[in-house]
Amino acid sequence: MQGELLRVIQEGEVRRVGGSALVKVNARVISATNRDLGAEVAAGRMRQDLVYRLNVVSLRVPPLRERGDDIIALTLHHAARHAALLGRAEPHISEEAMDRIRNYSWPGNVRELENALARAVAMSQHGVILPGDLPALAAGATPANLSALHGDWPTLEELQRRYIERVLEHTGHNKTSAASILGIDRRTIQRLASRETDEDDKS
Repeated sequence: MQGELLRVIQEGEVRRVGGSALVKVNARVISATNRDLGAEVAAGRMRQDLVYRLNVVSLRVPPLRERGDDIIALTLHHAARHAALLGRAEPHISEEAMDRIRNYSWPGNVRELENALARAVAMSQHGVILPGDLPALAAGATPANLSALHGDWPTLEELQRRYIERVLEHTGHNKTSAASILGIDRRTIQRLASRETDEDDKS
C-alpha cells in the first residue's frame, strides 16, 4: 500500500478499483501520525522514500502535557461548554482541582481532558469543581479501581452496564447529557439501554 501511495504522489495518477485505466489527479496530501517516523523507517515498517515525499512541510503538534497554559484555556472552554449542555452556569474550578489538571500527564490528550471535564461538571456540586470530581486524575488511581471490586469480579460488559446506569441516574435519564459525560453518541446509549431491557424481559 505504501508503494501504491508513493506512486500516486510521484506520478499524480490513480487506478480506480476494478478499473484498468490510469486517471490523472491534482491533489494535496495532508498526513498525520503519532509515531516516530525515523524509528519506523529504521524498523522497516515505513518506506524512507515515501517519508521524503510526504515530508514537504512538517508541523509538530506537541502533546497536551507540553502545552503549558493551553491546558488552562482548554479546561475553561470545555468546562463552560459541558455546563451549557447540562443547562448549568459555568462552574468555578478550585485551585486544587486546577493543579491536578495541570500536573496530570494526559496520555489521551485533548479528548481525555474533555471527557474528564464532562464528568467533573456533571458530578460537581454548588457550581464548583473540586479534586474529588476528578478521581481518574488522582495520584495512584487505576482505571479499573480494582480494590472496589474485591469479592465481586463482574464482567466488563456488566461493569459497563453499571456505569451507564449510574450516569443515567445522575442525569435524570437524560440520554444526551449522559452520552456527553460518557464520551459516546446518544444512539449508543439508546442501543445499550434497549439491549438491557431485552435481557431483563428474557429473565
